[in-house]
Amino acid sequence: MGADAPFGVPGDYRTPRRKHPLTWPNVCKFIEYKFYHSPVSDSATDRLLSAQIAGLVARHASATRLTGRGRAAAVAELAELAAGRGDLLAKCAGIGLGIHEGDLDEDRYIRAAQICIEAGADTTLIPHWLDVGRRQARDIAAKYRAGGTSG
Repeated sequence: MGADAPFGVPGDYRTPRRKHPLTWPNVCKFIEYKFYHSPVSDSATDRLLSAQIAGLVARHASATRLTGRGRAAAVAELAELAAGRGDLLAKCAGIGLGIHEGDLDEDRYIRAAQICIEAGADTTLIPHWLDVGRRQARDIAAKYRAGGTSG
């Protein structure tokens, strides 16, 4: 292939040789590597893990007296499930607190938030998720007052 070869033809020296093809997932991985401290994860995976975290936290927070070894076991189990995802633990803690602030279940959600924090929740993110939960509670209340009960 000499000077007669059109640009981009295999063998042309001007064709960049890439180890990985230039596809959208590879571009995203490069951006994550270059600009973020940790990988930006798949939202479907996050939703599944968030649901698992919320279920586990709800189970442990429903016990009114979780102390000693039982509490340590609950925190260890949650930390293992979360696998370093303090952002998802913070989301669980903040949204639960925000939605149930001032209602009959508030104590249970305070216990849930405490378990999340002990398991490694990113406490800098909890205020944001607390506001999101409060907004959701307002939206639910407004919808209920307006007579809407369906999703």
